[in-house]
Amino acid sequence: MGTSRRRRTSSAKSSREARRTARGVQPKGARTGKRREVHQAVAGPSDATAVAMSAPRPDFPVVAIGASAGGLEAFKRFMGAMPADGGIAFALIPHLDPNHASLMVELLAKHTRMPIHEAGHGMAIERDHVYVIPPKHYLAFNEGVLELSRPPEARGRQTAIDFSLRSLAEDRKEKAIGVIFSGTGSHGTAGIKEIKFVGGMVMVQDPATAEYDQMPRSAIATGLVDYVLAPEDMPAALLRYVNHAYVQAGTETISPGQEAAETVKRVLALLRTRTRYDFRCYRKSMLMRRVQRRMGLLHLDRVDDYLKRLRDDPEEIAALDKDMLIGVTAFFREPEAFVVLTEQVIPELISHADGDRAIRVWCCGCATGEEAYSLAMGLIEQFTAVKRVPNFQIFAS
Repeated sequence: MGTSRRRRTSSAKSSREARRTARGVQPKGARTGKRREVHQAVAGPSDATAVAMSAPRPDFPVVAIGASAGGLEAFKRFMGAMPADGGIAFALIPHLDPNHASLMVELLAKHTRMPIHEAGHGMAIERDHVYVIPPKHYLAFNEGVLELSRPPEARGRQTAIDFSLRSLAEDRKEKAIGVIFSGTGSHGTAGIKEIKFVGGMVMVQDPATAEYDQMPRSAIATGLVDYVLAPEDMPAALLRYVNHAYVQAGTETISPGQEAAETVKRVLALLRTRTRYDFRCYRKSMLMRRVQRRMGLLHLDRVDDYLKRLRDDPEEIAALDKDMLIGVTAFFREPEAFVVLTEQVIPELISHADGDRAIRVWCCGCATGEEAYSLAMGLIEQFTAVKRVPNFQIFAS
């Protein structure tokens, strides 16, 4: 009995750690154990290379920019137009040759007045600073501190760009901003989905201005992109967005006045009439955040002005509707629920299951299927723990 219990607990723990790893975050407790390999930072005269594990969590937006072929020119155009005092930190994730030293820091330093550094492990993120990922490393964000790790040997579809975007979404939530520049393939497409899931913002280079347009077009095809602009036009839109109340407030609960609350009800009524979706049962705080996110993207400060925009612009109705319906999905999402499933529910089902009759599970609202596959892994682990052949069916919808 004790052995079975330990196996179940171990399975639940591995599920939780797998979820965090899939989203680009170190498992809990990683800092107190053996640290990942430290990459020597290459920085200017600032003190940004100091290890800042005890530094307070930053409250400013962080922008991660991914690029591949043709990205250097886009970086130059963007940095040349970005003011040095915007109050934002930037992490650049270019696709670098792993066999050669990177000159990205030196090349871009000529185009910005912001301090620019090669990212170092344990480096504290500072506003109005630029950090460039070094070759042969993955870059993660953890409570305002940069973390470097070696790429996994079997990468699959994982890329350094997607890894960093996922990690940024996990760490900065609504203050996470993802940008995709020129490049081939679909690098960054999976990562921007995570940014949008947490209420962040996504910008993509206009394919007409990109040397290689595959990465921008792949991102745009998701339907989740907020701005499609030339690199030199992005900073103006970015600054207007980050100075909006939605970003300034972050994840704090905004308590609207009675008049604003009534206006939100009118927004929901308009949505119900135009789209036939009824969002009244949703959490009011979440609804307000989604409305304010759209207001931030449109640079509107008054809810009444946004209501007028909704009445006059069918495309904005569709955009808000899409924001409300974004499906949040991840492997082992809601880890506490998976602990209960693996320690209590699934073992109980298996113990009472007829050997010839499959356990049938319905996973509803499963988006792209991560939850369904997570259930399958949990079932296989528990069948194996009691030395029984897995016999189950999962219906995902």
